[in-house]
This record gives sequence, structure tokens and C-alpha cells, in this order.
Amino acid sequence: MSSIDWKIPTGLAVLLVLAYAVLIAGNILLGVVGATLVFLVGWLLGHAGKSDAIPTLGRRREAVASVVTLVALAYGVVFGQTIWVGVFVGVLAFGVAFLHAAIAQSSYSPSLSRNRKIAVSVLSLLVMAYALLIVGQLLIGLIAVSLLWLAAWLTSPGGPLVAAN
Repeated sequence: MSSIDWKIPTGLAVLLVLAYAVLIAGNILLGVVGATLVFLVGWLLGHAGKSDAIPTLGRRREAVASVVTLVALAYGVVFGQTIWVGVFVGVLAFGVAFLHAAIAQSSYSPSLSRNRKIAVSVLSLLVMAYALLIVGQLLIGLIAVSLLWLAAWLTSPGGPLVAAN
């Protein structure tokens, strides 16, 4: 894959986000944040994954993250009258996919049982949905989900707190 393969679609997406922020939303700062996040996801998908700096997503993770992004964009445009929900949920979806790929290669994953991972994943989705759709607080949702995963890992039968005793 040439170095330009990821740059063109990422650059177009960044320009669209910035144009929307300046021309329609009138919020340049939010546009810069959204465009930066879109660039990071594009870079991760295009360059970093190919250079072995991070694990590659694989077709399944990439497909799931893409579908979640498209659904979130459609929801944001149709119901929320804004693309910000879709942009941030899309970035979050790809972030979770990259995190899952990295965790699958490390010792974090084996310390949690399959049922515990499923339960924590479902709870995380519910917490993020509540944080985004009801409360409208992305940062609080991310903090809550991070603490939920940390607590699940620390208290798991193979986790560091139980194994230390």
C-alpha cells in the first residue's frame, strides 16, 4: 500500500469536518477537535497498522467499527441535526476496535473470562449510550467506561489484585 492511499480519504474527511464546523455549525474549536480525531483514525488505519507500530484491526473489527460509524452519522444527521454525534461515536468505535486489537495481543485479555468480557462490554455500551443520548456528556461516559473496565480487570479471578494475594 502506498503512503498516499490513506492520505486522500483522510484528508477529504478532515476537510469535510472542518468545512461543516466553519460553514454550518459555526464552531471552529469543535471542528478542529473532530478533524484531529478523524485524522488520527485515518492515520491508524492507513499507516500505523501497516508499519507494525500497532496491531492491525482485521476485517471483522474494521467492518463493525465502520457500521457503527455509519449508523451514528445517520442518527446524528437525521435526529440530532448535526454530524458531531456521528463523528465522535465513529472515532470512539474505531478507538475501541484498536484497543480490542491491542488487548487481544497482551495479557489483559486472558485475565478476564469470556463471560466477564461480554458482561462488561454490554454494560459499557449501555453506559456510553446513556452518556451520549440522555445526558449528552461524552467525557463522563468515557471516564465511566474506563473505570468499569479497570474494575473488571482488577477484580477478575486472574487479575492483579486477586493474583497478588
